Parts: sequence; C-alpha cells; structure tokens
Amino acid sequence: MRALRLTVAVLATTVALCFMTVANASVIGDLQTSSGSGTVTVTLSSITFNPDGSAKPPGPPWNGEVTNATDLMFSGCPSGVLGTAGCLDSGGLNAEGVEFADNNPIVLGAGLAANNPFIQFAGNGTAHATILYTIAGAGPGSSNTNCAGLTPGESCSIFAGSPVILTDTATGTSISFSTFGTVTDGAGVSNWAGGFSTPISGMSPEQIQQFFCPETATGGVCSAADFASGKQITKPTGGDFIANSVPEPATTAMMLVGIGLIGLGRIRRHRAKS
Repeated sequence: MRALRLTVAVLATTVALCFMTVANASVIGDLQTSSGSGTVTVTLSSITFNPDGSAKPPGPPWNGEVTNATDLMFSGCPSGVLGTAGCLDSGGLNAEGVEFADNNPIVLGAGLAANNPFIQFAGNGTAHATILYTIAGAGPGSSNTNCAGLTPGESCSIFAGSPVILTDTATGTSISFSTFGTVTDGAGVSNWAGGFSTPISGMSPEQIQQFFCPETATGGVCSAADFASGKQITKPTGGDFIANSVPEPATTAMMLVGIGLIGLGRIRRHRAKS
C-alpha cells in the first residue's frame, strides 16, 4: 500500500512538473509595437509595412519597433522587463526593431506563406533568444459592407470577404486588421492573437469606402477596375499581440499518460480496500 501511494505521488509530481515546464518554456505576454517613423500602406488588395528609420537599428528591414508597454516573457527573459539582459530592448536596442510580414506585402487572397516568419526582432540570436511569430490566419472582417451612416463604434468592411475593418470614431476612422498564429523561442510554442490598427482623422468609413470604390456611393460594389486602380492610403500603425503558452504534443502525451496512471493507481487502491 505504501509503495502504491509513493508511485501515485511520484506520478502526480511528474505531471505537475510537465505543466511547469510548459509554462516556463513558452513565449507569454503582450507584445506592443508602433511604426515610429515607419508607415503602413493599405490598398484594396494588399497591406505593406514600410521601413521604420527610427527603430534600433534603423530599417530596412525593420518596419516597426517595440514599445514600452510590452511585457513579453520567453527563454532567457523570465521577467519580461524591457532592457533587462536577455529580454527585448536589451543590448542597447532601445525601441528594438521589428520586421513584419517578412518584408513582403500581405496580398489578400494569395495566402500567407510569403509573410512568414510574420514577426522577427533585431536582437534575435544576439541580445536575446530567437523569437519567431508565424501567422496562421487573418480576419475575419465585418459582415457589413454598407459603410454609410455609421455612428462611433459601428464597423464595416469595404467589400465582402475583406479582413480589414473600418470602425467609425469621433474624429474619423480606425482601420484594423486581426491576425493569429503561433510563436516560438526555440524552447516552446505558444498561440498568439492580435493585430494592427491605424487611425485616420477627417475621413469617415463611408468616405474611405467611396475613395477606393466610387460605385458604392450609388449602391454599387467594388469593381475590377477599383482593384486595379492602385489607390492607397499610407499612415502610421500600431500592433498588439497577446501570446499564451500551449503544451507541446510530447508534453501533452506525457501529461495524459501521467493522469491515466494516477487514475489507474486510484482504482487499484480502491480495489485493495474492497
């Protein structure tokens, strides 16, 4: 009986350590970015991140920078404190450069393979562990394509299927683009979700929709000519990406085996008493 109890205790400790290993070996926390002196260019069919000359080091290839609201924890950076040895912004990289979309335009409808790794850092492999964000999907956009007469807080997309959302604000429009995927620091894998937002003052969602697709003013839809027109809006942008740890397959299997053995031990213990 004592041996059985000892076995169960050891297995329980093993499972607990598995959970602790997952939590300590994955990227966790909030990554916030700004474009500094960089910008993002939006067309009907693409999103392009332009070089950020104020990042450390200046872009290209860096087209964004880490902001001081970031608290990302990963291998070698258990505190998440910016500027601390082994963390983001360390090694003299204050406002550390970030590269989005592998410096390729995100082309709507063309897949995302050309945009991975989706987020990379100037300090990868030197100031801190190599952190790579991979994008798995984008959107969804709004099901509403009627951008006329919106009030603050209401949203629309320029055309059906667009992952870009226009939200009416008191001063104009906020353009947002949601993304999600996985991130690794070489020691574990986490899920992340977030996206970008760009404020545009002085233009309502209706005016932006009609800028790209004039036919919508008379109840029409975006035409092939609109997509081919090359019309674009270029503005600064900010990003916010939340990462949460997830068990790796092997660790999950270990936890399930451990839990199963603990259950088996309890069954045997119960039978021994009966």
